[in-house]
Amino acid sequence: MDFECAIIGGGPGGLVSALYLRRFLRSVVVASGGAPRASWIPKTHNLVGYRGGISGVELLSRLQQQLDELGVERAVGLFKISKIRGGFRVNSNEDQFTAKKVIIATGITDHEPELGNVPALRRLGLLRYCPVCDAYEYQNKRIAVMARDEHGLMSSLFLSKFTKKLQVIWSPSARIPRELARRCEGKGLVIHHSNVEAMSAQKGAEPGLMITLEGQTKNLFVDAATSRSERP
Repeated sequence: MDFECAIIGGGPGGLVSALYLRRFLRSVVVASGGAPRASWIPKTHNLVGYRGGISGVELLSRLQQQLDELGVERAVGLFKISKIRGGFRVNSNEDQFTAKKVIIATGITDHEPELGNVPALRRLGLLRYCPVCDAYEYQNKRIAVMARDEHGLMSSLFLSKFTKKLQVIWSPSARIPRELARRCEGKGLVIHHSNVEAMSAQKGAEPGLMITLEGQTKNLFVDAATSRSERP
């Protein structure tokens, strides 16, 4: 085998896995599509030891530097994994190698509004993706959750422990399960059965995010919005 372990995914999870395996003197390669979601993070305060927070780009850069010092090999592209005798074959249009073990660290896929300014809103910190990472920072803030299914509603219930100023944007074509609807009602969640038509950053004395809903006469003004994510 070319390597003892191939790690698929170049985000923090994959890079930290490679770091520890290499420190245990294992031969490792990191295969990545080259665009980890962590690079979207303008600043996170969810990492132990970074009291002032750290951006996703800076975090990834520091991890990459540590891997360079350890001589960890990289491969960039879209990879396919196939089982072979004694391990796995990992190949793309450009690279091919074998490994005894494979770690899948490809993260999750986001369901986002199909709007052209989503990347800009991410950079401003107005569109967030991880309730677990960000909930503490948004205590008593105005939050909108764009939910597509039960996972999004469960995220809303989790966030309701941190703020009562919470509104849920729910697809008008989807049905809310009865028991989950009762739980949301018990928490006083405001649910808008509508799609997002537009979102814009508001500056000035009271910065925030303005959300325009389809078929609604009243816009939502919040401090930040979070979108529902899905594991691939």
